[in-house]
Amino acid sequence: MAGEEMPLLNAAMQNKRTRKVWIVEGGYCTDTRYSDKYRRKEEQHKHLQTLLQARGFEVTLLPVILGFTGAIYKTTVSALPALGIEKAPAKKLLYDLHAHAVQTHHTIIKLRRKLENTTQPKTNKRPRNCMQPFEPP
Repeated sequence: MAGEEMPLLNAAMQNKRTRKVWIVEGGYCTDTRYSDKYRRKEEQHKHLQTLLQARGFEVTLLPVILGFTGAIYKTTVSALPALGIEKAPAKKLLYDLHAHAVQTHHTIIKLRRKLENTTQPKTNKRPRNCMQPFEPP
């Protein structure tokens, strides 16, 4: 079973130049909970990292985490050059992600406010499948 577990990795081991693996995952967190989110991402990928390292790969985990309201953390900015993303494109990427987060947050809040302010029409009718109340004789 071990040989069938990761056939692509076994094939990659034949080529000694393909020894580095980057695990890059984007995510959002509460603006003040970056450390918690980072630890959860590390834990989430721990098994994969262990498997890859056991097969001789050099594994680097890079969570790209933004705050729900669009906060951009310094660690995220400083990590992008490690992926080969130059400073100007990295800033544009982070700005686009920030704008997306803010727009999504705004849309969620608008929908929630709309639902909170919508009143259900009151009716005295019972649903058809509802039993009639018991009336004593």
